[in-house]
Amino acid sequence: MRTIGGEEKIELENILEQSFPISKVINTLKKSFDEVTVSDESDADATEASSRVFSVCRIA
Repeated sequence: MRTIGGEEKIELENILEQSFPISKVINTLKKSFDEVTVSDESDADATEASSRVFSVCRIA
């Protein structure tokens, strides 16, 4: 992302935050990782939980 001045960069970041709320994605990822940590150590649970994390990343 190229910007000419500092003010334009701040404006672009605000526009991006409105259209793509980073904090919401981060919170969703934290929940997914918490579920991975809390879940059983079986491969099936880990695979299912990690696939949910990756699907959230793809949506983002």
